[in-house]
Amino acid sequence: MAAANVAWAKNITRHHCHFAIAALDPEVAWRLRSRDLDALFCFKFYRVVALDHTVRSDAQFIDIHRPGPLSLA
Repeated sequence: MAAANVAWAKNITRHHCHFAIAALDPEVAWRLRSRDLDALFCFKFYRVVALDHTVRSDAQFIDIHRPGPLSLA
């Protein structure tokens, strides 16, 4: 591990000089978050649970864990 750290320390400056490219536009490219991420990345679809505890979404079947003796169907 020590040898790897020495090799890294010798090559990191050369690496940065080779791959570092100045930005064409000095302004920041990101924006402040203006929305609630839970609402932004939440998808809600109505589905029916089959008797074998699976739910179909397009061509994919999702198996639902059965929490006990009760059925979710």
